[in-house]
Amino acid sequence: MKLFLLRHGQTQWNAEHRVMGRRDVPLNLNGQKQAEQMVEYFKTHAMDRIFSSPQLRAVQTAQYVAQIALQQIELDERLSELDFRRWEGKVLDEIKDDPVYIQRKKDPEGFVHDEVESFAQVQSRLLHWLEQYQDLDQNVLMVSHADPIRILINALMGGSLGQVQKYRVFNCALSVMTNENGFWELLVLNHRPGLDLGNVI
Repeated sequence: MKLFLLRHGQTQWNAEHRVMGRRDVPLNLNGQKQAEQMVEYFKTHAMDRIFSSPQLRAVQTAQYVAQIALQQIELDERLSELDFRRWEGKVLDEIKDDPVYIQRKKDPEGFVHDEVESFAQVQSRLLHWLEQYQDLDQNVLMVSHADPIRILINALMGGSLGQVQKYRVFNCALSVMTNENGFWELLVLNHRPGLDLGNVI
């Protein structure tokens, strides 16, 4: 399997540094432009399957690729953004002093709270999804969100949950991983339009 991991394009809430969680916030004009530019790469790299988080911003991003690939989008709840219901709709300045937020940053591996989905919970659902498809000899696109993508990359690279936050994932950035004989390799991290990948993907 060659796994293409694409974060959704920018939304207005992204621009405002506002927590979206499961809220259905659409792409803004910049996000639409990002998705249009990224589609150029999929014109020469065919996708066999396209999976997407059901959140609107991810679906809208996936639709740009699906039109080129002539593939149906397969929605999967396991690819959803983290459930941030404690902070949804708030900007970072409003939550940075919350003891729950501080504890999450201090101990991402052991963090558990009823109002904030943990990294461990997200990793579990992502690996469950991947287990279902990783034996496919296909190019598979997963359109999701920053935290799920970096959690999955970190897990496949053998990192602990405490290392998740060392990965940054930008809006409409593409990362590529390949699975050879059960071993995962990270080929590309955070590719965006305007960068030359040569023959890597």
